[in-house]
Amino acid sequence: MAQEPGNKAFQRDLSISLNKIGDTLGRSDPAQALALYQEGLAIRRKLAVQEPGNTAFQSDLSVSLDRIGDTLGRSDPVQALALYQEGLAIRRKLAAQEPGNIEFQRDLSVSLDRMGDTLGPSDPAQALVLYHEGLAIARKLAAQEPGNIEFQT
Repeated sequence: MAQEPGNKAFQRDLSISLNKIGDTLGRSDPAQALALYQEGLAIRRKLAVQEPGNTAFQSDLSVSLDRIGDTLGRSDPVQALALYQEGLAIRRKLAAQEPGNIEFQRDLSVSLDRMGDTLGPSDPAQALVLYHEGLAIARKLAAQEPGNIEFQT
């Protein structure tokens, strides 16, 4: 990494490692997990800006936004909501660009549910709209892949 700081694959790998360590520390040391997620987010923002057409970098960015949103959910719901909204916008764009990409569709459904969960207490009507949108996607995926247990669930 230090030998090739411009290597995007190494940068992406580093962000993945930061997220995995953050995931491991999430329950025992949420402050450290948050710091690691934020470090990974900075890398992923940089990669996404450098290659805006790279769907993997865009998807990675949305994952980092969600992880930080999840971590901040109880302590700073306003910031968590802003992060979820940013991630949702990315996932909507990816799903629209590649409507046949099942992972992008699933990720969009998950983002809609997260937004619904976050908005539920303050704006139940909007949460319901988001849940319905996510449910429509989930039903479509379940119908497309009846053998996929995750989609059926």
